[in-house]
Amino acid sequence: MEQPTHGKRKSSAVWEYFDHISETKVKCRICTTELSYVNKSTSSMLRHYRARHEHEVPETPRINSATRKQMLDEALLNFIVTDCQPLSIVESEGFRELVQVLEPSYVLPTRKTIKKILVKKYEEERERVKLEVQQAVAITFGNIWIWKWEGRQKTLLQMPYKRSNVTWQREM
Repeated sequence: MEQPTHGKRKSSAVWEYFDHISETKVKCRICTTELSYVNKSTSSMLRHYRARHEHEVPETPRINSATRKQMLDEALLNFIVTDCQPLSIVESEGFRELVQVLEPSYVLPTRKTIKKILVKKYEEERERVKLEVQQAVAITFGNIWIWKWEGRQKTLLQMPYKRSNVTWQREM
């Protein structure tokens, strides 16, 4: 038997290393170990591959763990900022479970750490925008958005702008 077909759904990449040999069994193509295949779950195959063979397959793209953690931290921060999530989301049981399923080796940063990173990013962005505005010849403000949340004391002021370094001269 080959890899099972799942209609239009994409299959897990782990099937590249396993054959489906019966309703409840799969076989590793690298070491011929037979594993249980229950409820159409590829978890046991993935665990087997990572534990026994990941380092053996040279074409597997490798990202060192520090770089991977930095990428995941950036993605988390982007999620929090883009979707206006509270920093406490990193302490939410459901969110922690989701992250554990998606990336078992990832350790979520604490709310305090997220706050430090966010403040640092804010300062960097503020300096970048300040420099950009200082160098601009003209600034055009579009709509000014004021966001207020019921039951909250804070208001968010958003002013999208366009800058131009083109000098305009009036003809007479």
